[in-house]
Amino acid sequence: MALRSAGAAMGNMICINNIIAISTILDVSNKEGFIIKRTIISMLAYALVAALFSMIRLY
Repeated sequence: MALRSAGAAMGNMICINNIIAISTILDVSNKEGFIIKRTIISMLAYALVAALFSMIRLY
């Protein structure tokens, strides 16, 4: 169940609706691709940590 929540959080990190909302709040236009590229790096690190902890937990 915790791994499912972690996966949902990772999906929420790169959700285009959230990226557009943040871009609107920060008054940044046409930078959505750049924001997603920067966010996907941290999302992959988060996925790696979640996968390692789940593998340790299973074995």
